Amino acid sequence: MPVIGESLLARLNALPMSTWNYKAQDSRFRHLGPMAQDFYGAFGLGEDNRHIDDIDGQGVALAGVQALYRLSLKKDTEIQEQQVQIRMLKSEVQKVRARDEKLSRQVQELEKVQRQMATLEARLAQIEARTAKPQPRSVKRTAPAKPAPRSMTLAKVQF
Repeated sequence: MPVIGESLLARLNALPMSTWNYKAQDSRFRHLGPMAQDFYGAFGLGEDNRHIDDIDGQGVALAGVQALYRLSLKKDTEIQEQQVQIRMLKSEVQKVRARDEKLSRQVQELEKVQRQMATLEARLAQIEARTAKPQPRSVKRTAPAKPAPRSMTLAKVQF
């Protein structure tokens, strides 16, 4: 039956590890690893849940190493792909920065031209004001006066 590496790693990760000693052994001799009951519960290997056979422990360890190796290869591939993406993004950022710098220079040049235009327009207005012909004043037109009767006009005139 094939071993599924990811599942094995998940079970290994969940397996409690502790230090312990055999009941018949002096307490100053400690061992590190899972309890037999936990190992049997996680993997279902061995004759019972009171012992971990050497071959089972070694088999789980080697299968775990293989799973980690495959996982590291997968991660290496992902990292390489991400590095390619990073290089492409860095290149794009450089292009955007170059365009931004160019646009900033163009904006500065346009602002300079606008200031020059404003100065020229002001000077033109001054020149036009000095050289302009006086505008005829508008005369308010009223209705023409009625001519006086003739006899009155003659009376006033003396010969």
